[in-house]
This record gives sequence, C-alpha cells and structure tokens, in this order.
Amino acid sequence: MIVEAEKRKGVLVDAGVPEEFLSAIDSPNGFEDLEFIAKAPDGFYFYLPSVFKNYEILKGYEVTPIYEGSNGDTYYVLLTRGQEVRFVHFELEQDAIYSDYGAKFRFMLADFLIDYYEFATEVSIGQLSDYGVKLGFERSKALFEALEHADENGMRKTFELDKKWRKENLPQFVE
Repeated sequence: MIVEAEKRKGVLVDAGVPEEFLSAIDSPNGFEDLEFIAKAPDGFYFYLPSVFKNYEILKGYEVTPIYEGSNGDTYYVLLTRGQEVRFVHFELEQDAIYSDYGAKFRFMLADFLIDYYEFATEVSIGQLSDYGVKLGFERSKALFEALEHADENGMRKTFELDKKWRKENLPQFVE
C-alpha cells in the first residue's frame, strides 16, 4: 500500500525523518544546488500506483516516499510492515533494492549528504556543513571534513573503495 501524499510528512516524522529535511526537499530554496540532487516525490505518486503490484520488493509493505532523485526514476522510501521499519532506495523499472539503510534514517541522510557533497562542488565545506545541520544532521561538519580527507588521500577513488569507506566510516557519524 502506498501512503497517501497528505499523510506522508506525518508518517515520516514519526519514523525519525527530520521535518527540516522534508521541508527542504519539498521546497529547496535556500539550499544551493539541492534541486539537482533530490526533489519532492511527485513522480512517485504519479508513476507508482499504476505499477506498484509489479514490484516484489514492495509487496506486503506500507510504502512512504521520502524523496526522488533529480532524474525522477530513483526513489528513496520508508517501508513498514508491522514492527519492521526500513529506509531503502530503488529505481523505477528495477525490482531490486539498491540501498537498504535499515531502520535508521540517519544512514540515508548521511548518504544523501555525500551525494550533495559530490555534486555541489562549487559550494564550500562550511556552507555544506551549515546545510547539513539545517537538514537535521548535526555531525555534518565532521562528515564533510572526513570526506575531504578521504578524497585527498584516494580512499574513495573507485566505486569499491567508496563503498568500503562508507561502510567503515558512516557509523561513527550516525550512531
């Protein structure tokens, strides 16, 4: 079942998604380049109802969209079923979960901030850190400094190295 758009914000806030983050996604003015990273899940509500039944990964879950990627075919959602809570990322026309962040939204938010860092190359680390705090991630300055250090030292130069770096380092910023 897809959670109605009118109930989306309340369901997500109750699950631990900062209201500031949702407000920024829904209205990105004031965050340089944010609209190129993520946008409100309008496409989700347009496309998914007609094809929802085709997605095995969503069967049996209540699905609440958080945001969609800038190209409109990548979705970040909350999946709930009874006591089970999962924040995940999947793509339209692909019946596979690409990223499973578990029950803590902060892992998804950290991943989001890394994407922001990688895209907004003209935005200073200080400004990105301020944005991170405004989006509900208090340790954003430490995260961005660690990203800079890792990039300067080639610790994220390949997909495999980046994945390893995230797995080893994100818990210290999230937990």
